[in-house]
Amino acid sequence: MKKPIYFIIALIPFLFSSFVNSQSTVSIRLGPSSGQDCLVLSNFPNTAFPEHSDLAGLAGTVQGIYYAGRSYFRFDLSEIPSDSNVIDARLSLFANPNPSNNTHDGLNRSYIRSVTTPWIDADVTFDNQPDFTHANEVVLEQSNSPYEDYTNIDVTEIVRQMVSEPENNHGFMLALRLEGIYRSMNFASGECPDISKRPLLVVTYGTISGIQNISSGIPAEFNLYQNFPNPFNPVTSIKFDVAGAAITKIGVYDELGKEVSVLVNESLNPGSYQVQWDGSRFSSGAYYIRMESDNVLITKKIVLLK
Repeated sequence: MKKPIYFIIALIPFLFSSFVNSQSTVSIRLGPSSGQDCLVLSNFPNTAFPEHSDLAGLAGTVQGIYYAGRSYFRFDLSEIPSDSNVIDARLSLFANPNPSNNTHDGLNRSYIRSVTTPWIDADVTFDNQPDFTHANEVVLEQSNSPYEDYTNIDVTEIVRQMVSEPENNHGFMLALRLEGIYRSMNFASGECPDISKRPLLVVTYGTISGIQNISSGIPAEFNLYQNFPNPFNPVTSIKFDVAGAAITKIGVYDELGKEVSVLVNESLNPGSYQVQWDGSRFSSGAYYIRMESDNVLITKKIVLLK
């Protein structure tokens, strides 16, 4: 049986509209002020290439001698609060319009991996590469053309860890799956003169403010309780029940229906929870707390009185 949808404060039109996931989103274009990248080549084992135009995985020969190449790149994620819940992270890599090495070529299936040890673009070489992990690695399938863009690559799990542990944000590695000769995957680096071709990372996140699991008992139904105190100045507590494992969102909206805060947006196990909203940055007036979880929508009116 489907669970019913509950509507409270029915006179306000926006409460009947479809739920809109409108968390904060940041777009970071890789460049000298927003991160770093470098190319490493086995035929130059002790040379750093911090300003190379290629962001590439390579393998081939030079005058009959084999070589391999890999790239490392890192975005500055400091503008995303470390206590945020990363909802989605998408990486877009654009074919290098003026590559120094080969364009996409050969059996070039590749990996995007998470780097696990520190590195500096001016120092890293093929012989002193940082470590990486296979956990949550992402596959880039073989290219279909020499100048194919790879857009909206799902790197959510990798970025989620980078944000929650900023001291361990060591970026990404790009490498061929198999480094056999005459294959390459070549994108524009953060040094590309055409800024629109530089790597782009788009991260959508919600800010979670002190969510507490106050009971692990399984409630009979999904519920959002009236906040306490109400009216309040400037902090109020909000209790809610989750009757089954579900992605749950608690948002705060002003009288015009504009979302002003996201308090919760994550998958929660059954139980009773409590979260606080700090209205110190907002003006006095009526606001609305809205909960959506497992097809249940509940809204409560709250009053901030300064």
